[in-house]
Amino acid sequence: MNYTEYFNDIDKRLTLRPDNIDVIVYDAPNIQNELIKQYIKEKTKLMKLEIKFNKIYGEKFHHYRHESDLRCENKDIANLYVKKDEEYISVFEEYEKQKLLIEMFDKYLKRASQIGFDLKNIIDYLKFMNGEH
Repeated sequence: MNYTEYFNDIDKRLTLRPDNIDVIVYDAPNIQNELIKQYIKEKTKLMKLEIKFNKIYGEKFHHYRHESDLRCENKDIANLYVKKDEEYISVFEEYEKQKLLIEMFDKYLKRASQIGFDLKNIIDYLKFMNGEH
C-alpha cells in the first residue's frame, strides 16, 4: 500500500471547509473506522517485527559474544558488532519504519476522533454569527 497517497487522501477527507462540513459530518466516523482497521493490521505487523528484531538481536549478540572467532568478552564490544551486522541492520530498519507508520496512524486517528469537536465548534460559531444562542 502506498501510505503517502493513503494519508494524503485521509488528510483531504478530514480537512474542514465551509463547502464540505455536511459531507464530513457523515464521513468522519467511516474514516475513523477505516483508520482503526488499518491501524490494527499495521500494529500487528509491528508486534511481529519487534519479536523478530529482539530475536535477531539476541542471536547476533550470542554469536559475537560466544561463537564468533572474535569472542567479544566485553558486552559493549559485542553490542557494537551486533549493530554493524547487515542482517540486524535490515531488521532494525524495517522495525523503525513500521514504528513511524504507527505514529502516523496515531496522529490521524487522533485527528479523526477530534473532528466531532471541531464540527461542534463550527456549528456553534455559525449559530452565534446568525444570532442564535
